[in-house]
Amino acid sequence: MTNSKAENALRQKIREAVKVAKAQLLAQEFKRQQEVQSRKERTGGEDSGRSTKDSAKSVDPEVIESLVEQLGEVGSKEAKTVIAALVAHGEQVVPFMRRALHSRLQKLRRRAPRVLARLGAVEAVSDLVELLNDDVLRVEVHAVKALADLQLERPEFAEIFERYLIETNAMLVTHALRGLCLADPERALIQSCRLLSDPRSDVRLQAAIAYEAVSDSGLADIAAQLREDVNINIRMLGYNWLAQHDPSECLKLALNKFPSAEIDEMVLLARLLSRVLLQAQGKSPQWRNKGMLPCSSKEREDLLDQFKMHGAHIIELLEACLARELGREPAPRSTNAVQAVALFLYQVLEATGEYERFAS
Repeated sequence: MTNSKAENALRQKIREAVKVAKAQLLAQEFKRQQEVQSRKERTGGEDSGRSTKDSAKSVDPEVIESLVEQLGEVGSKEAKTVIAALVAHGEQVVPFMRRALHSRLQKLRRRAPRVLARLGAVEAVSDLVELLNDDVLRVEVHAVKALADLQLERPEFAEIFERYLIETNAMLVTHALRGLCLADPERALIQSCRLLSDPRSDVRLQAAIAYEAVSDSGLADIAAQLREDVNINIRMLGYNWLAQHDPSECLKLALNKFPSAEIDEMVLLARLLSRVLLQAQGKSPQWRNKGMLPCSSKEREDLLDQFKMHGAHIIELLEACLARELGREPAPRSTNAVQAVALFLYQVLEATGEYERFAS
């Protein structure tokens, strides 16, 4: 195949990827509108926010006993179904689960905390604290997780959570740090600062999340550090913060990063800037937390003007990224990367009025 034919074929692949992205975006929007309408029709003015504890009907204790027995026997996949069934029975399950915490069966001691946490059973806190002395590490992990999930704003639990922050088990550390954020925010801030340099990426991630939750300045002091982390999820926190607080700077930074971006970075930047562009257009994209800070229509117009001003350069960068991936044989390294970049490219083409020319 000659170079011109190969280039034309690649160009056609890029067009097709963008058309597919457009169709997916329109389908998602249609589905979202249907779901909104369906919720309006389904609620009918009734309170759908009642807790499971209050809404469950009375059930024969033998049925609950049977479910508890299954919980201690079934495999991990089946356990999810049993846990859901127990939770559906509400607060009448709590006494059974409290007894299960003291069972000789490890599976029961490990799974009962999950049920209690989902039921918000604060009356079982003393039993969960006692379970922290279990000889089996996995049981101890689930006890700490349940205590954190119960969101106890009680300072007396700070010491319990804090003692787990020096553990070698990363899951224990992350759950304990979540619990500490509510039990004692000041101590959680100190500990999260320390854990930001932990060698384990999941611990650093939880430390960053905790820091944002308890710090008066959010991630302002550490966002740049997070964007340089080797872990993609941690980098996403840093980029998200920048996009939410200084979207113009985020756009500049992303344009500098795109040419040399690896696959995971490419997906991250494309999805992030896609949300920023939607926000500039006055729409409501899905953010990890609260989204961009409130901005005036003038600020949104200025941001949209920046997209249009840099439009040709952005389109060129995105086309180059797609060409690099779609030109690989026998297939792109990541279909997610192609989809994310193609979607953002479609949005930029639409915003700059270039889509019809591009698609023809």
